[in-house]
Amino acid sequence: MNVSNKISSSISTAYIFISAENSNEKPVRLRLPNDFDRLKQKAQIALKLNEEITYFQRKTGEMVMSIAEIMPGDNLIASTQQPPEIVDLSSDELKFDELNDKSVEEEDFEEDVFENNSINEEDSKENSEIINESNVDDKPTQSFTENSLPEQNVAEEEEEKFDEEEEKFNFEEREEDYPSSNFISTQNDQLSIRSRSSVSQTSNLSQITEKTLLGPAFSNPVSKTFTMQALDSRVKQVIQDCEKAILNGQRKFFKSALKLLPGSSILQKRSSITLLPQMEERISSYIDKHRILFEGATCYSFKTIIGGPNKSGKSLLISLLLEQIIADMVTSKVAQDNFVFVVDGVNLAAYATSLETFMTNYIEMAFNQISLQRTGFSKYCKSVINYFASLFCMPDENLPQLPHLFMKDEYFKTAAKKLYSLALRIHEISFTNGDVDDWQTTLMMFPSLAAECFGFKNCHFFIDNIETLSVTAKTVTNDKEMSLDILFSLKEVLNTHSYVICGNSSATALALLSGTDGVDLIGKSDMLSTLGFSGSFYGSNQEFNIKFVNEKRTLRLTSNHCCGCPAFIAKWEEIWFAMNEDDEDFSETKSRMSELLHLIFREGTIIDNEIESVKPVSVVA
Repeated sequence: MNVSNKISSSISTAYIFISAENSNEKPVRLRLPNDFDRLKQKAQIALKLNEEITYFQRKTGEMVMSIAEIMPGDNLIASTQQPPEIVDLSSDELKFDELNDKSVEEEDFEEDVFENNSINEEDSKENSEIINESNVDDKPTQSFTENSLPEQNVAEEEEEKFDEEEEKFNFEEREEDYPSSNFISTQNDQLSIRSRSSVSQTSNLSQITEKTLLGPAFSNPVSKTFTMQALDSRVKQVIQDCEKAILNGQRKFFKSALKLLPGSSILQKRSSITLLPQMEERISSYIDKHRILFEGATCYSFKTIIGGPNKSGKSLLISLLLEQIIADMVTSKVAQDNFVFVVDGVNLAAYATSLETFMTNYIEMAFNQISLQRTGFSKYCKSVINYFASLFCMPDENLPQLPHLFMKDEYFKTAAKKLYSLALRIHEISFTNGDVDDWQTTLMMFPSLAAECFGFKNCHFFIDNIETLSVTAKTVTNDKEMSLDILFSLKEVLNTHSYVICGNSSATALALLSGTDGVDLIGKSDMLSTLGFSGSFYGSNQEFNIKFVNEKRTLRLTSNHCCGCPAFIAKWEEIWFAMNEDDEDFSETKSRMSELLHLIFREGTIIDNEIESVKPVSVVA
């Protein structure tokens, strides 16, 4: 059925107001572009200026140097003069702090920070080496203090540097009424004084924190960028608790957890990732939505499946999500309560040659990742792994005790008792004629059960390439065949846990995660699409026929092309009707539509480079 009735478009556009410097004329209303240079050109034409615009400023005198600093409804003043020089007010203070506090830093830091705390020999040695390095530096490392001041609204010179690095902007429908210029000016003066004071007080601590929080990897630009975006909103709290974070092993947790997903390699080339600031902003909003705040506590609950066309960045999206969740947990001081279990399905499925091989490696994965958040456990990790792996090789023997040194460790006494009870349970259900489903689910739930023994309250599964886990691990013991349907049992586990999962082939993954075989995860999950949409996977079965200029064939677009993403179909319908409105946003709308088509069909369809060549001709309900 062809849809003929027009529906008014709900696509919103961000507008700002710009006036010329030293002019009494009314401000000009302009649509906010995505590029700062383009804004200068449009403003110059609208204001009929002969000279090129060099910068913008607010009525308070605050300079605006990037799109990220501009919000819809802002009133800006365009200037053709040379911008004033930005003086780094914190540099002299930093040098002064360094000269006066260097001796105190060398003599008293180790006593103040590490007093009454026990850490293993290896980490103590590494931390002391890093601290010594920071003391002999000729110049203070200013990146942490300059870009991560305790207040969210910092002095003008610091704010510009930070915003130019981040350049995040979210085009949403909102126009806000701003306070009077006198109020804003007063607030900026107070923040400027407070910011400079904070720099002088925390410079020495920041120099050491830079290297000790992430270790030598902090000198890497990728690690530095990650730290800045992770600690921006609550950096004051993190600075105050940085010693505790170091002793709790957060440095190792930061460095190691992200390496477990295939998409982490892409994060090493952040500068080449298109729309990275927008992706990070979107992920941050998504985490806010799934963060549950109680009085004195913070919890997280995810039921998320990442979908999208093949090769559209699903692995990158889940890696970015994992990165920001870890950062959020650490800055909220709840990382010790939340165990994050990260799995690449391709690597895990490779061990399914036999049940013993699979469980040995699955148990090893679990304990190795637990040791990232319980650093004192690392020296016992290998022996405990061997102990649990041996459970599947002694059906008729009495279960021995856990390694003696681990059982006697004061810090892990409670964990050792609970782990022994878990070993008894696994051994019993593995060699009795009990319920097969219960046995399979218990084995696949091992990371969560083991984490619970160490005091973790929640377990979050992050699984990439989940469709590769549709395999069975088998073994024969005492003439009895035992088999483990990995994906079937894993779905039972995920049904009662927090998870973020995706597949290399979303269509295959969604078929396996549906309710045709076991638990239906799709109906209980939120969809996070690489195309920028979110919602439910189940929606209407609308279809669109798309015709290209100078092409005889007609392509049909359904929700299957977007891997069960009805939100995309709704967006396409909105764009299609907006095109027929023929309003002032017509050319911009066509450009957006063309970009979306390239994302969908770039793998198998050649699209003409001309924007005008992409026109939907009918909508079929």
